[in-house]
Amino acid sequence: MNDRHDDFEKIYHQTFPALSKYLLFRVAQVSDMEDLLQNVYTDFYRKVLLPNKDIDDMTAYLTQMANNELKRYYRWKKKAPLTL
Repeated sequence: MNDRHDDFEKIYHQTFPALSKYLLFRVAQVSDMEDLLQNVYTDFYRKVLLPNKDIDDMTAYLTQMANNELKRYYRWKKKAPLTL
């Protein structure tokens, strides 16, 4: 378990700056970007950092996860009622 956690921290620190910029350019507010990033890294930790899971390019994989999270975000935003 500790190796898994160490691997996650290493990947997180390597990918966080680029991924946060990528999302920030696509959403209106920093708080939305932070929520999306949290979802991406939580899903990544749960699904990807498993034994026998080999990914060649973690940045590309996380970017694809971020794209999927953006799609969910914009679908939700489209359905959410407007507030004044």
